[in-house]
Amino acid sequence: MSVKVRVYGRFAAPITIQPVRKARYGFTKRWILDAPPSMVFDVLKRVDDYPKWWPDFVSVNSAGPNSYDMVVKGFLPYKIKYRLMNNVIDRKNLVLEGVVDGDLEGWIRWDVNPRNPVGCDVLFKEEVSTKKWILNTFSSVLRPIFRFNHKRVMNRGEYSIRALLGGFTLAKSDPNAFDPTPS
Repeated sequence: MSVKVRVYGRFAAPITIQPVRKARYGFTKRWILDAPPSMVFDVLKRVDDYPKWWPDFVSVNSAGPNSYDMVVKGFLPYKIKYRLMNNVIDRKNLVLEGVVDGDLEGWIRWDVNPRNPVGCDVLFKEEVSTKKWILNTFSSVLRPIFRFNHKRVMNRGEYSIRALLGGFTLAKSDPNAFDPTPS
């Protein structure tokens, strides 16, 4: 959809303003963790506890069964707000998958795979487009910085889950606020 605007004055000429297209992003991140796959799955499944151990999650609030309103802030001066609706919680195959809508729209997925002799590989995949005007307007120029910001958020999550699973909780407030063992 385009909008024609007529400008009046000395250099008047009709101009066409095109809406900014949504920027699309695909992310993949692999974590290798020395923890039982079932424990890692349980930590990742408890989305509402993310702010207790993952520093970039500002808030996560339940919005119904398997649905969460989330606010994430990396090092850039903006917050990403979206709703996560988990549509796959497969404990047998250790898969979590959900649809996101808000400043981002698309899907995310966690695959937790056992590794020999101990531990697991965690594969995170995300395919989203952005609805936030700043991300769309400046995506062609700032895409590398946006990608770096996402990478930093994921690296901090990896560092924090390692500490959490290793028994060194990096909670923001109460160090005893989160127990990684299944309820």
